[in-house]
Amino acid sequence: MRFFIDECLDPELTKVALAAGYEATCSRDRGMLSMKDWDLAPYVVEHDYALVTHNGKDFRGKTAGPGGKPGHLTKDMHPGLVCLNRDASGDMTPSLQVALFREALVEIANQGIVDLMNQVLEIDYDSATNSVTSTLYEAPS
Repeated sequence: MRFFIDECLDPELTKVALAAGYEATCSRDRGMLSMKDWDLAPYVVEHDYALVTHNGKDFRGKTAGPGGKPGHLTKDMHPGLVCLNRDASGDMTPSLQVALFREALVEIANQGIVDLMNQVLEIDYDSATNSVTSTLYEAPS
């Protein structure tokens, strides 16, 4: 499995993926900083990267961009999406990003997932309970 770390996340997450035995790259390493989500989507699909982001809403909906440009999950096939989410009570710090991404990689390993083709893995952090939950589902549905 290959991961593309969106620019909204710390590029150091590529090292977390590599240490876990996965291929990974990020917006910074590909010269794609400031690229709009709807322009990034075709690249990750074409190059078979599961996208890791914390703004998954931009990739799940039918109107993910200005003018109603669709997110990549409206395609018939896509290489997957990993959404790192936290509640509204605080920032998505680099250390929290690492913790949530590691949780995603553990979930992928525990479920024996070989690829995330047409799937979304949501990793949610609740600061009130200091707990993490994961949800895996098919998309588009």
